[in-house]
Amino acid sequence: MDNKEVKVHESGTTYYEIVLNSTNEEQEPLVLRLFEDMSNKRLDFETRQEYLIRRQYMNEYDKKRKRGFIAWPTGKYGTLTREKAIQVMEMINKQKEEKNG
Repeated sequence: MDNKEVKVHESGTTYYEIVLNSTNEEQEPLVLRLFEDMSNKRLDFETRQEYLIRRQYMNEYDKKRKRGFIAWPTGKYGTLTREKAIQVMEMINKQKEEKNG
């Protein structure tokens, strides 16, 4: 999605356009909007197909996040794994001990 142009819906929600080409050359390509919204319900202005695609992306994101393949927002500690979480907690505890002295 890096090369996609970000658009803004009149509601203020940003989205990307996805063009789905048909195998039938006579049929026009289908243009769907992928909204950047993490809500589980269908948005008022969203078609059923757009909602299903957005939910699919959300489910893939959740699977990756739960497996630890999503980087922490700070980017400082790398990929979120159990080992990294333990390492960060040890660093925090060490800093607390140094402050308390």
